[in-house]
Amino acid sequence: MAKKVREAIKIIKKDGWYLDRQDGSHKQFKHLVKTGTVTITYHGKGKQNR
Repeated sequence: MAKKVREAIKIIKKDGWYLDRQDGSHKQFKHLVKTGTVTITYHGKGKQNR
């Protein structure tokens, strides 16, 4: 996992978000009080975003 992705996950977890589910390279986080879902994706070095 890229350093920036790990940093982003660390920041949102510190704010109270938790990993709700993961589908492949998509991690979806939810919060007990705040509404909505935060999705963080990571495709690695070998895969091009299209």
